[in-house]
Amino acid sequence: MASESSTVFIVDGDCAAQASVQSLIAPMGVKAERFSSAEEFLQSCDGSQSGCLVTELRLPGMGGLELQKVLRARDMTLPTIVVTDCADVPAAVESMQLGAFTLLEKPWRDLVLWDQIQRALAVEAQLREARRRKLDQRSRIDSLTRQERQIMDMMAAGQPNKRISSQLDLSLRTVEARRKDIYRKIGARSIAELVRFVCEAERFPSSDGLLREVSSGLNCVCHAMQRNNRADDVKADNPSAADDGRGARR
Repeated sequence: MASESSTVFIVDGDCAAQASVQSLIAPMGVKAERFSSAEEFLQSCDGSQSGCLVTELRLPGMGGLELQKVLRARDMTLPTIVVTDCADVPAAVESMQLGAFTLLEKPWRDLVLWDQIQRALAVEAQLREARRRKLDQRSRIDSLTRQERQIMDMMAAGQPNKRISSQLDLSLRTVEARRKDIYRKIGARSIAELVRFVCEAERFPSSDGLLREVSSGLNCVCHAMQRNNRADDVKADNPSAADDGRGARR
């Protein structure tokens, strides 16, 4: 769920397209910031912002693909929704490989873009919460002494007090006292909770895993573009078959 601090960043050289996205998200209760170029957006974004990015693939100056590369190099994980009126399958593939949350062709369907923005904001909130938990876990681990960390690792590996005592050349009473200190500092009430804490602390959810499903995404995008290209060929041959475009925006 998006927080009040969430922002939808809109990067598009077309002011009308910017306004269209902004009016679409107005009922969501999130802020919108509009930029006419990737350079303008990068100057104002320092990586601390929460929300998602809606960007055109073809931009004046730095293009959408280059923007994605810069964001990736800076480890900025704003979910990126790419919109474009250019049915370029290779560019779509590269965009998804760079971590695009999804890619939509112009003119987009309002409900589709609305749904994708809501999903992107929800994913970003999950990622932000995962980072917060990771920092909290790291802080608790850092509060342990070197000896306590050794004992915690051995406890998590299932080693009994006697073996810990023998391997670290400590008395049983000392090991038991250290165990109590570890439980208190970590906030665990049982060995099961301690093991769960250690397992969670050792892993961090991949932003790529949260932000994209590459194989299915690529197939959907490429197939959709290919279908649209074939449909455009049919329309060119038979103008009466053209769609009137209702329900779509540029």
